[in-house]
Amino acid sequence: MLAAEPDGVFLVSHYAESALFMQQLRQADPELKVAATDTLNDPKFIELAGGAAEGVVMPTPFLASAPAAQDFTAAYSAAFDKEPNYYSAFTWDAMLIVTSAMDALLEAGEPLTRQGIRDRIADAPPINGVSGALKYEGSGDLGPREINYIVVRDGGYVPFD
Repeated sequence: MLAAEPDGVFLVSHYAESALFMQQLRQADPELKVAATDTLNDPKFIELAGGAAEGVVMPTPFLASAPAAQDFTAAYSAAFDKEPNYYSAFTWDAMLIVTSAMDALLEAGEPLTRQGIRDRIADAPPINGVSGALKYEGSGDLGPREINYIVVRDGGYVPFD
C-alpha cells in the first residue's frame, strides 16, 4: 500500500481490527494521514491502538463535551466511571423517542399499544436528544443530523479543527 505513496488512508472497519492496522501502519509510516468511519469513536480503539491512534480523524453525531450532552455525560460518567461513546448516546436517544411516544399516549388517555407507539413516533415533532435533533422521517431512519468531526489527540477524542 505504501508503495503507491498515498496522501492518506480511510479506514472502514471496527475498532479491534483498526487498532492492529494502525499499529502496523504507524511502524511503517508514522506521519500518514488517517481518516475513519464513526465506528472508531470508541475508547476501546484508543486503548487497543495506544499511541498509534493519535491523529485519526472521524465523523460523529455525538460529542460527549457538547453543551446538549453535558448532563448525560456527567450522569453516565458517574454511573459507569467512563465517558459515554456514541453507542451509549444513541441508545439513550432511542429510549427517549420511545418513552416520549409512550408519555404522549398516556397523556392523551390512549392505550399503550405497539401501533400507538409507532404512530406517535411517526407523528412526533423533533426531539432534542443528547446526539442532536431527532425526527423520524418515515423511512425507518432519523432525518438529517449534524455531523461533527473528532480527532484522537493526547489519548482522547477532541473536536477536529
